Amino acid sequence: MARALLPFAFGVLLILGCTGTAPHSGIEVPQDATTPEYGQPPPSAANLSIPPLQGENALFWYFAYGSNLDTSGMRSRVGSWPEARPAILHGYARTFSGAADIRPNVTSNVPGAIYLLNESQMQKLDRYEGAPRVYRRINVSVESGNRTLPAVAYQYSAPRPFRSPSQAYFDTIKNGLLAYGYGDIEIQSLYREANHSSGN
Repeated sequence: MARALLPFAFGVLLILGCTGTAPHSGIEVPQDATTPEYGQPPPSAANLSIPPLQGENALFWYFAYGSNLDTSGMRSRVGSWPEARPAILHGYARTFSGAADIRPNVTSNVPGAIYLLNESQMQKLDRYEGAPRVYRRINVSVESGNRTLPAVAYQYSAPRPFRSPSQAYFDTIKNGLLAYGYGDIEIQSLYREANHSSGN
């Protein structure tokens, strides 16, 4: 999952993102969302800062919060990456309009992961996300390993009405969160988001 950090130093521009399209359906909430085999603590985030490169060699932290949490899917879209780690986006809420989106909300946060990608890989994600027509890149700050880092994420270019994700799309996000070490609190929050519920 997480890969060894590049052995030379360069600066960083971080990046957030996710998505994919998904048909409409409801999500069944299980009595116990625990998956013990995934209940591992997230890896430490030591040495996350990478000194900057320019142009086509520029590196970005990209923040994934939806279907791009699935590393096999990400690999099929952009190839390999040198580093990926859990990260949290504060001041935003995850919403659904079939696919996932993020919208400002000062009382919320979005658990996800950051991938270290180059500009060529980001352009591949742009095409996958339909940027800038469907999704657009936005600059954000994420927390990873007790450090605040600049990143880029994808957000719907215009807000869309709520629509519950398909079960398959939901499971992709859930399994991605579990694989990155998140637990019951984050999974139950995901169920509420997918059902448009504000329950505790």
